[in-house]
Amino acid sequence: MKSPASKAATLALLGCGGMIVVALIMVIAIANTNNSLVAAEEGIIASYDDGENIHSNTFKKIKQAGFVTENYSEKVQETISGAIRGRYGAEGIRSNMVWIKEQNPEINTDLFNKVLVIIEAGNNQFAAKQTDRLDRIRVYRTELRSFPQNLTARMLGFPQIDMDKYTKVISVEESKETMRTGVDTATNPFNSE
Repeated sequence: MKSPASKAATLALLGCGGMIVVALIMVIAIANTNNSLVAAEEGIIASYDDGENIHSNTFKKIKQAGFVTENYSEKVQETISGAIRGRYGAEGIRSNMVWIKEQNPEINTDLFNKVLVIIEAGNNQFAAKQTDRLDRIRVYRTELRSFPQNLTARMLGFPQIDMDKYTKVISVEESKETMRTGVDTATNPFNSE
């Protein structure tokens, strides 16, 4: 039979061991929550940067394709003007009636179609990346508000990123107006305004 002092020492030792185990579990839980939130923030930042990169590359491609299209248009105009001057002279034809079958160069629309493809592909890629970022933010906010992570997040000072910067949705004014009013208006693709 154990003495009362021995029993007290054993209980004290078990109590200390239990407190150490609980403290260790808490440290592991805090570290795990910290690592999860840091990874979520880094994912949001990376998704934001990817979106900026996609937007920038699309813009550059559109400008470059537009430059090629503009130069092509100028060359076609020069060619047609040169053909007309060569055929009719600098002052043109002075006759009242002339029967001529014209054969002007055809304008290739492939360049214009390529610009449209670049715009559409860039917009789709940008929209997909923006959706990815918004999904990451939704998951991150859920983690910040879920128990017990919310306690640990507050204790560790999360969020540590500028949420206003990363939660902005990049859209056109018409979309913002539709969301504000709840009314969708038909889009006229030929309206220049």
